[in-house]
Amino acid sequence: MQNGSFSLGTVSEIKKHATNFAEQNSKGYGAKALIGSARSQIQRGRSEDAAGSPKTALHAFYIAATLASKAMADKSLSGNKNNHEFIQFYQVRIIPLAHHANSMISCTG
Repeated sequence: MQNGSFSLGTVSEIKKHATNFAEQNSKGYGAKALIGSARSQIQRGRSEDAAGSPKTALHAFYIAATLASKAMADKSLSGNKNNHEFIQFYQVRIIPLAHHANSMISCTG
């Protein structure tokens, strides 16, 4: 899943676009696929952040967060003994990502 092309605007516009993009492009995918896409978006966000593109990075991070939230809501995770991997991914990757995104928000205005 790529981020798509759009004009980077305010933080609220980036969040809205990323959320809509993730929702539209993830329909029909299971939790494992959503987690894989979220991981890819985290990597993309880190690359964009390192390259000095905080708004593009923020967009990728919001996509990752949306995908992770969708995966958590997936009924196939409940009662599944393999959901430990997802919970660990969420705690180790998504929660720190949210903190990083919040710090980026204060930097980009």
